[in-house]
Amino acid sequence: MATRVQKIGVIDQGNSTTHDFTVPAGGVAAGNFIVVRAVIDSGTITFSSVTDTAGNTYTLDRQVGDVGNAISILIASGQITSALASGNFIRITVSAGIDLIGDAVEWSGVAASGALDQTQSKAPLSFGTAWTSNETANTTQNDELLIGLC
Repeated sequence: MATRVQKIGVIDQGNSTTHDFTVPAGGVAAGNFIVVRAVIDSGTITFSSVTDTAGNTYTLDRQVGDVGNAISILIASGQITSALASGNFIRITVSAGIDLIGDAVEWSGVAASGALDQTQSKAPLSFGTAWTSNETANTTQNDELLIGLC
């Protein structure tokens, strides 16, 4: 069963192409799973990568940009195979300098492979309208982890 271990951090950083979360005291254990979420104020600038000090691999699971509303969102994740120590960083890189808001959360008990089985998004992104998941298929296991960003 997936269990939240800790919030690694929240960032609200100024105009840059790289944006870093600093790993807190206690670090991040090998075998755990990190989910990164971010929002930028542009529908044309894209998220290039998520990396960390230890060389773990992250997947850009969902990236949605809406030019009309000038916003882009990212959900990325990675299985931690090499532990992260306090003071290490997790970095989000974007295609051009821009302000970014985001968070990173560490989870335990997430499958080592096949962790992502479904994605869905509402497009175009619209301010002031009701949120919908666009009827993503039902979950099929009792211990699935659902991540959202709106």
